[in-house]
Amino acid sequence: ETEGVFTFDALHQETVLVVAPLMCIVCDNPRASALLNHLGSGALKHCPRCMTTRKENPETVCALRTKAMALQQIAQINALLTEVNKVEMRKFFGLREDYNPLLYIPADLYLSIPVEVL
Repeated sequence: ETEGVFTFDALHQETVLVVAPLMCIVCDNPRASALLNHLGSGALKHCPRCMTTRKENPETVCALRTKAMALQQIAQINALLTEVNKVEMRKFFGLREDYNPLLYIPADLYLSIPVEVL
């Protein structure tokens, strides 16, 4: 590797190469939902960050979504045999089961999205 920043390591008394990848995804709410396999604001669980439903008080704190939870729910959708059942589960979880490589990176993007005014 030659991309990075050379700096001096005082502990080892030598010059070292520091490589620090930066991951930043800037997008609007609809695109953030798409990147997280979320159905968007039309879903029963309309928030890409938590499991709230439209029937709950907006000030209610619900369980946060996580990558592990999303992968488990996507597996449940994929295990269903009929499209009718898959549609129901997509609506219930607020997720699409499309393959998404972002679900397989070390970071949990569900816990990294900013809180904003919807």
